[in-house]
Amino acid sequence: MKILKSVIVFLSVFFLLCACTIKSDNQMTISEDGKMDYSVLIAFDNELIKGLNMLENQGNNTDSVLSVDDIVNKSIKDSYLEGFNEEKYTDDEFVGNKYTYKVDNIDSISSDKKNVVYLNEKTDSNLTTQKLFKKRRDIYTANFVYSLENKNLYDNVDFKNTFVVSLPFKSLKNNADEVKDNGKTLIWHIKNGEKKKINFKFKLYENKNAFISIGSLVIDFLIIAIFIFVYTSRKRVL
Repeated sequence: MKILKSVIVFLSVFFLLCACTIKSDNQMTISEDGKMDYSVLIAFDNELIKGLNMLENQGNNTDSVLSVDDIVNKSIKDSYLEGFNEEKYTDDEFVGNKYTYKVDNIDSISSDKKNVVYLNEKTDSNLTTQKLFKKRRDIYTANFVYSLENKNLYDNVDFKNTFVVSLPFKSLKNNADEVKDNGKTLIWHIKNGEKKKINFKFKLYENKNAFISIGSLVIDFLIIAIFIFVYTSRKRVL
């Protein structure tokens, strides 16, 4: 009878998980003044939480209920989001936590050395201590590798995992799965068990602004040159 009960619980959990979804959205927003907001949303649909609680109770032979925080924390690497501000998240389908990290100037998280940053992978990699960008002159380069672990518990769960970058101006180069807003919004989709390379380059101002400035200088130079030429020509006549 005990074995039968375990089988029933297992099958119930299995079918619950088959119809469930985990949403993990990463949003990196960089503004023209160099400020950056980086947020990580981890949320589970209600049916998945029920299934995980059933599985937890089967192993412990208890009727305890895991909180959303417990379930979210189990899916986060140790110290990975340490230093992020945490807030509750809920919508019509999902519940979870949203973690936000604000940077006043991306130069403080940039280096002149080439660097590959592994996101959501190593237990000893805390994002607030990482140099996320390489800066050379006025060009910033990001080389990320995002890893979404393939856990047996989640084999039959639908992952909605995206990494979205919002830039103040069009990206100079990227390998995004989707590009929107005239190249300013970059979107990558990460599948369960996949290691995704995320690469992009950008400036904090548009290239055309530089051309406009150079053009203005050339025009000013020509006006001054013409003025000097006319002035010296008149002086010679007199």
